[in-house]
Amino acid sequence: LDLTAAGYGGTFVPVAGRTWTDTFADTCNRGLALAPDFTVATTTAATLALGGSATQSITVTSVGDFASSVKLTVSGLPSGTSYAFSPNPVTPAANGKIASTLTLRAVTTTWAGTLSIKVKGTSGTSTRTTTFRLTLR
Repeated sequence: LDLTAAGYGGTFVPVAGRTWTDTFADTCNRGLALAPDFTVATTTAATLALGGSATQSITVTSVGDFASSVKLTVSGLPSGTSYAFSPNPVTPAANGKIASTLTLRAVTTTWAGTLSIKVKGTSGTSTRTTTFRLTLR
């Protein structure tokens, strides 16, 4: 039996010694529509040199025809570091995606090590997050 997204069809294969084949076809229901929503994603790790800068791509993806503005923020950075997004906020096309570049700067920090950094996307009352590991050297 072979299924496709647009419909379904099948072929009955004859049993050994029989000579007939039968087919059928019909259409499938689309099912329930997805509620408008979005996701926020990034790669898993970045490295930032003390006194330097690093970039990270953040992707906002639309689900269920979502097409509203999403404001991006970061938490978990040590003091003496800063961040900026370009662009921010972002608006994905319905069922599409859009990227924003996160630039991290270690201007005056003397902290070194690895942290889990949270990127938060907010649209109205909806908040979605993703995390990545940041190593400061």
